[in-house]
Amino acid sequence: MIGSKSGNPRTVPIIEQTENYQLELCDLQNDISLKSWPESGIELYKILNKEKYPQLRNFGLKIFSMFGSTYLCESSFSKMKHIKSGAWSSLNDTSLSSLMRVNASKLDVDISLLKATKYK
Repeated sequence: MIGSKSGNPRTVPIIEQTENYQLELCDLQNDISLKSWPESGIELYKILNKEKYPQLRNFGLKIFSMFGSTYLCESSFSKMKHIKSGAWSSLNDTSLSSLMRVNASKLDVDISLLKATKYK
């Protein structure tokens, strides 16, 4: 399969793929201009011509975009698990949501400034 670990579109058996990819795979595997490109993985799909390989390019970019979103989900779940462990296990949904927002944020919080501002 194209999306599998060993599924390099340059070498994958064309006959084993679904019909909607077979023609583009045949063209890709015989495209002399692409044989000199060292790219593989996401980089290969990025350089594919949109007009000549629309289905393959779209497929590859979709597959590789899933890994980024999966990482974010796993990371967030891990943070939530850490927040809810120990003394925090009795948090209500509103408090947990607020803590998750702060924990998942990339913003640097200046605690000293917040303390100073609160008591003025």
